[in-house]
Amino acid sequence: MASYKELKKYIEGLTIFQGTHRGKGFEILPFQEKFLRGFCDTEDGAALSVGRGNGKSTLIGAIGGAYFEGPFMEPASEILIVASSHSQGRKVFEPLVSFLGGQQRLRDRGRFRFANSDNDMYIKDLMTEVSIRVCGSDSRRLHGATPILLVYDEMAQWPPHQVKPMLAALETSLGKIDNARSIWIGTRPSTVDHPFSKALDGKNPEIQYSQSHHADPNDKPFSKKAVIKANPGWHHLPALRKRIRVEGLAAKKDPELLPRFKAMRLNMGIPDHENKVGVIGPEVYKGLEMPGLHDAEVMPYIMALDLSKSFAMTSAAAVSLEKVEYKGRYGHIVNALATWPGIPGLDKRSSTDGGLADYRDMHRRKELILQEGRRTVDVGEFLKVCFERWGEPECIVGDRYRESDLLDVVEPLGFSEENENLIFRGMGWKDGGEDVRRFQKMVQGEELFFVENRLMRSAFAVCRLLQDPGGNFKIAKHTERGMRGRDDAACAVVLGVAETDRRVAAEWSSDNDAEVPVLVFDPAWNF
Repeated sequence: MASYKELKKYIEGLTIFQGTHRGKGFEILPFQEKFLRGFCDTEDGAALSVGRGNGKSTLIGAIGGAYFEGPFMEPASEILIVASSHSQGRKVFEPLVSFLGGQQRLRDRGRFRFANSDNDMYIKDLMTEVSIRVCGSDSRRLHGATPILLVYDEMAQWPPHQVKPMLAALETSLGKIDNARSIWIGTRPSTVDHPFSKALDGKNPEIQYSQSHHADPNDKPFSKKAVIKANPGWHHLPALRKRIRVEGLAAKKDPELLPRFKAMRLNMGIPDHENKVGVIGPEVYKGLEMPGLHDAEVMPYIMALDLSKSFAMTSAAAVSLEKVEYKGRYGHIVNALATWPGIPGLDKRSSTDGGLADYRDMHRRKELILQEGRRTVDVGEFLKVCFERWGEPECIVGDRYRESDLLDVVEPLGFSEENENLIFRGMGWKDGGEDVRRFQKMVQGEELFFVENRLMRSAFAVCRLLQDPGGNFKIAKHTERGMRGRDDAACAVVLGVAETDRRVAAEWSSDNDAEVPVLVFDPAWNF
């Protein structure tokens, strides 16, 4: 087995072929060097936990490269990365691909077999017969594995019922080949009896070296001392410092965001009951709600649609592309409208949702429209009402659910992806995560003015983010929220605000000297 010096020399000689650091060499940070020494001194396993964004996945990718074609390479061996899902495993796999020369090199079928999709990630060198494979958290697929390097990625995110069978399958696989080792990486779990917590705390005999960077319960969450404890890359990574400051300020403003800040940035774990937080806290929402904004005059805006069939609401949001000035602040006006089939009635729907919202009051205020005598929503009729109230939008954004139904209605009106005035977004971890981040950025910058709208207020009261210990998040589905009530209008608002932010960012990047258009607030506007 190669030594620490050989491993360090190999990693320092790597070039990053993808991303923002393309063309640069690998700079080993002090905490990473400490872990490399500890890893090389073990014969079995090592564990590393650090706040999100400090480069732990990149480091493990570099170690994987050393096993694939570097000093630790052994012919016909396997590097196995096990994560909660393929998308989570990609965080280690893609840096590894970068260090090996990028996808273009690995697609050389004369030497490599390569795949990088949502369901299949692997590399095989046909000359050495060394392979790298990503597996999701399904113990049935792990029997028969014979890895020389086994990476346990973000164990706190594995489904609880799968942890024990997964560990049983993986631990037996390590005994099949000489010099086999494991690396456990991730943010800390919420409980001390979790296997990863035990590994970090020296209570697992198979983990001979552990290194955990985290704030302590008695630390002040927004102190520099606490942040640096969990983020040893603080002095070396300017982008990390900037992101932590932004998220820290957001968590100070909105207590709903504090659990995520503690879990991801302070590496303190996150209790199971706190892994669903609001998209926006009630006090923050109240501060952005503008008295005097009611129903409105036409102005350029983006329409976002969240379509449903019968039980859930079909909702539309309108977000002004231009900012207005109000009491010394500048922001985009946001409004929402929803519809339901008339069958069943509002009383039955209110009872089903636990009486959390006064749907009759929303209907009286013309924020909720009933399509009488129907059991499903007529999308065309709903859009007609929206256009009458707000005018024709500059762009329509819809989620991919019922994409064909929306196309049937809007294409005859001149909206299409070819015309670039129709956009479809997913509501999962990728698109949904980006849209929530953009929405929260606009909220934190106080760049939004919410119309006084009980439909929207009620929707955000029940809308929840589903987040995992790996830092991924999205709007939780109705079945994932663990509570009743309709959040469809909030989903539409997030879609619309995110697209507005993308367009504003694109305008600024194309002309840095351009001024953001600002209008003077007029309480008579009905937008």
